[in-house]
Amino acid sequence: MPASRPASSGGAILARLGFDRQRLRFALRTTIAACLALLIALAIGLEHPQWSAMTVFAAAQPTRGQLFQKSANRLIGTMFGTAVGLVILICAQGSIWGLTFMLATWVALCTAGGNLVRGYGSYGLLLAGYSAAMVALLGQAAAGHEMALGIDRFLTVLLGAGVGIAVGWIGSQNLSDSPALGAARRLLADTLLLQSARLTGAEPPSVDHLLSRAALLDESLDPRAPATPQHSHIRHELLRLLAATTELILTDPPKDNRLSAPLGKALGTAAELLRNGPALSEALPSLERARSLAGTGKLAALLGRIAEQIARIEAPVSSVPALRQPLETLTARQHRDWVGARHAGLRIFVVLMALGAFWALTEWPAGSLLLLGTSVMLSVFSTFDNPAWIMTRVGLGQCAGAIASLACLWLAWPVAQNSTQMALLMVPFLLVTPFLIAHRKTAPGAVDYAMVFLLLLQPTFPTLITFGDSIARVLAVVSGPAFAYLGFRMVFATDERRRAATVQSMILSELAASAQASPAQIDEASWTTRFSHRLLLLVRMREKAGNKAGEGLGAETTARALQAVGEAIHQLQALRRRAATTGGQQRAITTALSRLSQLQEAPDRAGRAL
Repeated sequence: MPASRPASSGGAILARLGFDRQRLRFALRTTIAACLALLIALAIGLEHPQWSAMTVFAAAQPTRGQLFQKSANRLIGTMFGTAVGLVILICAQGSIWGLTFMLATWVALCTAGGNLVRGYGSYGLLLAGYSAAMVALLGQAAAGHEMALGIDRFLTVLLGAGVGIAVGWIGSQNLSDSPALGAARRLLADTLLLQSARLTGAEPPSVDHLLSRAALLDESLDPRAPATPQHSHIRHELLRLLAATTELILTDPPKDNRLSAPLGKALGTAAELLRNGPALSEALPSLERARSLAGTGKLAALLGRIAEQIARIEAPVSSVPALRQPLETLTARQHRDWVGARHAGLRIFVVLMALGAFWALTEWPAGSLLLLGTSVMLSVFSTFDNPAWIMTRVGLGQCAGAIASLACLWLAWPVAQNSTQMALLMVPFLLVTPFLIAHRKTAPGAVDYAMVFLLLLQPTFPTLITFGDSIARVLAVVSGPAFAYLGFRMVFATDERRRAATVQSMILSELAASAQASPAQIDEASWTTRFSHRLLLLVRMREKAGNKAGEGLGAETTARALQAVGEAIHQLQALRRRAATTGGQQRAITTALSRLSQLQEAPDRAGRAL
């Protein structure tokens, strides 16, 4: 008789159905917190209790540190946005034209800033933009009660953030950098093996693959906003270590046959200890030996930087005085997408002004909701690599939420006898959200299902809205993703391919600026760190674009070419500073730098000059 098959566990069944069990638990906690926030806000008499539930969904994070950081930025962003929204509402004095212009200007500035700032600070700026939109646009129907609306908006957000933190704390984890730290260890170990293989003649790892892994690690570190000094310390030091590792990937070892065997062995030992040792510091003696064998060249300098970073990563924050200070210098050296920020701000200004003109000319009662939905979509998703693509998923989620709101409004609420019953009847519709979030096919638009459902429903008894008005409101809200899609496609269109081209253009522009600068203005350390960061962004964007950008050049080829030009410029600037050079040499250096300053316009002339 064949052995009976073991019963499938609940987790295995969920996995076969396409659900992520861990994400389902997180989403279930979030939804329960949202329902509690809704009921508490209603119980204490807030006019728009659904905004509290929306806050829970918007600020939810899987770890405690992230939850605190995002909630704090949400409160700050909401406070400033609410204040600006009230000012706009009062200054507009009922004029749709005036309201649209002031609102479009404010949201454009916040969106541009959100594309420059990193981490959850970006979220706070974006929120300040669309919080002002919520107050100003929804306040159109509350003439004479603007201040009460603003206070209600802030209190609902405060309540939602508080309930979200309280419930989210249960079952959440402390913020951990171990995945990123483990990835950094493995990447550095394989990079040392690459150097060892170059020295000993063994088969080296793929440089393209190492750059791809470095780019993926950089992307995982980028949005993190740690909540404690220890987490901040580790993240910043990992970014520094990643910059040095990226340089090491592209650095050739010294051509000295006498040192090849011992240097390759020391590097291989360090790599083995990094991969299998109990602590990073186990590899320090081997790294120091490799550094001493490498002499005084670039490889030795990089190994010294890496050894220093390992010591700093494992050192307690309090034991290193320099670590107590914020690392502004590292932040200043990182890439900031000035071009993308400018385009994002102009895009949202143009689209909101066009929709505002339509609203003013037609006086459509649901026009305020159309502007609100579009402003949220164009601002929040402007930071995504391919926002037009995500709009199609978000649009489906919003359509589902709108349909659910109509079902609740006309099928469930007619049996309610008071506002509390109306809120309770919303709960079953909200409990669908965790399953949408946890499924791989519905996850992209799942939160938007809940947000639109809540935005369209205000549990106030009795409901005075007509069926025609509810349909108009639904059409206005779900049109937001459609107009945002058109905006992302037609007004300063953006996707991974275009972002890759922008990053490469910024690298070339900085190279040209370095060639034009005076020798005293050159900061090679800042340039190197920023170059490494931009290079990894370029690699990642090209991967997401299917490697169609850059005329088919591989990551290693592109990186080496850009790095070689940068090093040539800095060597020429160093020669330019030397008083010992003759007049003819100075003229040759000046000519070469002048040609290199036109690198983008005439690359062939720059090459001949070198």
